[in-house]
Amino acid sequence: MAVADAVTEILGTDNFADYERSVYESYQKKAEREIINTLNSLLSSEAFLVILKAWGAKCGCKSHGFRDISIRLKSGRKRKIHSPVFLKAKPKKRGRNPKRQKGRLRHLGLELLGIIKKVTPALVEICVSMAVLCPSFDVATNDLQCLGIEMNQNLLQNITRRFAEFQYKAFQDSGLPTGSGSIESAIRRVINLRVKGTGMFWKKANAENVIFLRSLVLTGKLRNACRKACGIVEKMFHNDIIEDLPMAA
Repeated sequence: MAVADAVTEILGTDNFADYERSVYESYQKKAEREIINTLNSLLSSEAFLVILKAWGAKCGCKSHGFRDISIRLKSGRKRKIHSPVFLKAKPKKRGRNPKRQKGRLRHLGLELLGIIKKVTPALVEICVSMAVLCPSFDVATNDLQCLGIEMNQNLLQNITRRFAEFQYKAFQDSGLPTGSGSIESAIRRVINLRVKGTGMFWKKANAENVIFLRSLVLTGKLRNACRKACGIVEKMFHNDIIEDLPMAA
């Protein structure tokens, strides 16, 4: 018996790389189904809804039923969920008498779980890490795709930018510095290797965001920062307030 035949008889293919990839994909799909089913169960549970409605009532947010929306899991794939939504009325402006007062829909259940802008924390973490460690967003996108994560350059840039804005708020609320003065000695490692590539041009705000996030990744503090960012919504919950978020879903 040839080697290829012996391998195919057990693996179903003569290429181990293809076999390994297919096994991971099958288990990943199974894991995602379990995640979505569990998440839907939580979002529809009476106990969780009572908590959300009580929070919303204290903050001028009225329950507005459920909506089917898609969120992105760690794989980058979109999966539909049934999410409770709340309508936060905008303050009335003087001198106007609109026929219908418009508001803003908020997915408070998702926000409280750390799923901001319909993107899960696990996907945010890996996207931000790749975006700031790779020499460009294009390279980061290709690397994420090689890892089996569905991603495009525009989506990666949006996730990175929104997370940076969210992190700035978390640091400012905690009274922590957001400048680069404390990393001047590591300027080449943190800044030059990422933002001073050939032919690169940056808007000031975008460059500052990437530098800020890169410093978190290189110091091993990104995961902790993700948890603190999610803590912003938890803090609002415990203080019975609802404020706009840079990444509000």
